[in-house]
Amino acid sequence: SVALENVRADPVESKPMGDGPSAPIACFADHFFAASHALLLDERIPPAARGSAVFAVPHRHAFLYAPLADMGIVESINRLIPTTAAMFQDGPGSISPRLYWWRDGEVSLLPSRLDGGTAHFAPPNEFVQALEALPPA
Repeated sequence: SVALENVRADPVESKPMGDGPSAPIACFADHFFAASHALLLDERIPPAARGSAVFAVPHRHAFLYAPLADMGIVESINRLIPTTAAMFQDGPGSISPRLYWWRDGEVSLLPSRLDGGTAHFAPPNEFVQALEALPPA
């Protein structure tokens, strides 16, 4: 709990990367612990997402997330894959080029990759079922 309070004490700047309830949000800071704010994702997810979001921690100065609030999440994922890969490549302090699924405090890898300019996404069946339950965008 002390560590999480220390993370909260170093805020990040949040910038929407689009419109709609499932639009990605980029969180940045100059300090080395911005990515640690992913640990507080449950405090950022709106009620419409029912405790579920896709997120990335490309480097130490940023984390990105998109709530699973509606089918707009599909467009957000297609945007997050290349954005995360580019940020990971550029650094500094690169952490991961991957996307993850946050649901009620549990984290799962969402297999994805960028090949040339094409995003590839192969989610597990459980994630696909969660998508199928979302309202349209």
